Amino acid sequence: MQLIVMFITTFLGGWIFPWWWPAVPAYVLGFWRSRTGTTAFLMGFFGTAGSWAMLAGWLNARNHGLLAMRIADLMKLPAPWLLLVLTGATGGLIGALSGWSGHAMGKWFRGINPKPIP
Repeated sequence: MQLIVMFITTFLGGWIFPWWWPAVPAYVLGFWRSRTGTTAFLMGFFGTAGSWAMLAGWLNARNHGLLAMRIADLMKLPAPWLLLVLTGATGGLIGALSGWSGHAMGKWFRGINPKPIP
């Protein structure tokens, strides 16, 4: 369920908000709903990576792959589809780290396994 909510909020928000938008729902869902740091990390990664790759693929199809081909040449990539994979991985990393930090803050805020300040 978290993955679906993450995917939808990232995909719809990608049309309106700036590039860092996936960090917000990933952080909130990690803080509010995840039980472990691993699930928060994976939920943020796959939800954001899937939506960014889908959005990049859709925009790539709209311009018949011309922009992806030129940027792939500029970045010395062997194929333009690798640019879509890198876009998804970059977005996934943003979502994953945000979800994990939201989970860590939620644990600290709720007092689960608090660490004393020296």
